[in-house]
Amino acid sequence: AEFYTYWDRARYPETEVSDANFRFYCAPNSLLWSPRQAYAEASYRANCIDSIGGGLFDLIAYNARDLNLTYLYVSYPDSQGIAHSNPPDRAYANPQFIHQGNSCGYAGGCNNMSPYTPEIDGIRIQSLPAKVTVWLWKDDPGDPHRTPDMTFVLYFR
Repeated sequence: AEFYTYWDRARYPETEVSDANFRFYCAPNSLLWSPRQAYAEASYRANCIDSIGGGLFDLIAYNARDLNLTYLYVSYPDSQGIAHSNPPDRAYANPQFIHQGNSCGYAGGCNNMSPYTPEIDGIRIQSLPAKVTVWLWKDDPGDPHRTPDMTFVLYFR
């Protein structure tokens, strides 16, 4: 999950970017990987999410593509406390990849993720605890309810 961040100066007026209390990123506080069960989960702390401005995020899935899990689907019925303004009704081919770009403003550029992926961008946490269930496949499943090759679950609590 990559959260949309903003600095709420009214809430944290004395905090500067160099301050150790300034948060612009929430790392998972735990990760479980079970290759035999084709399952992984990551957990995020709600207080971190709140400190960076709330619960709007994009899923970053280029590592799934690196593992040949090229199709994905967020199963909203199997998720909890989340919403998307236009939830897809089918699995889609994950186009995400890393490339060097100049949007960061540094000479020589920086690593960037492309392209824009509206199917998994702009997911909102509506209530806590929340859960996002992502199904992944090597090949186009056709029916998004076909048994996935892998399941990845994100917890926010």
